[in-house]
Amino acid sequence: MRRLQLIQFPCVLALALLTIVMVLWAAPPISDDFERASLGLGTTYIDTFGTMAIVSSSDAQQNAANDVDAAGYNDTFADDQCAEATFGVMSAGSGDNIGVCLRCGAADSGNGYLIVANTGGTFIVEMTGGGIGIEDSDVVVTWAPGDVLRAEMEGTIIDVFKNDVAISGLQGDDASFTSGLAGIAGVGTANTNTIESARFGNMSGGSCVLSAGAAAPHRPILILQLLFRFPTIQ
Repeated sequence: MRRLQLIQFPCVLALALLTIVMVLWAAPPISDDFERASLGLGTTYIDTFGTMAIVSSSDAQQNAANDVDAAGYNDTFADDQCAEATFGVMSAGSGDNIGVCLRCGAADSGNGYLIVANTGGTFIVEMTGGGIGIEDSDVVVTWAPGDVLRAEMEGTIIDVFKNDVAISGLQGDDASFTSGLAGIAGVGTANTNTIESARFGNMSGGSCVLSAGAAAPHRPILILQLLFRFPTIQ
């Protein structure tokens, strides 16, 4: 009987530790392919302002009824964070901007930074209480389906990249919001352009740390393997 108890104890301990690790480590980086009918899907996203939508159970887009929509991924992010969007449909110009948000605030707060694009323009937008102001813009770089927009924020600085190349001369510098969620956003009255997939993460050592495409980190699995490497009692 004592031998059985000694064998069971490490198993119980390992499972308890795994539960703690999964709670603590279920953090960015995160990815979303929008392969479902509902963007929210429970509490996956927090509607910072308006409501983002999913079209054809495959892409995310702005709600056509709103001028501004932003949804932060419901997780814990560092203050210095990043977000990336791969465009699905990218065929419309002015008035149909889609992209990501950084430091998006609580539900219905209307606060955060929106980095959005259309076929011929890229914009860094500060959203305060649902009102918007353009921090900086670029109308030289063009966008097409499959292009990847990434925004990074460290301290007060926002940098924007197209397909891993920084967009020259496009940079935001604002201290209005110091924390919040990374997520997706749209600005305009049309909703033709879409996001095929998105990834959210944190900045580390000056670099954006994003997942390789999995829906959640695989670190708990590695911990499980390590925890169960204990000697058995014969």
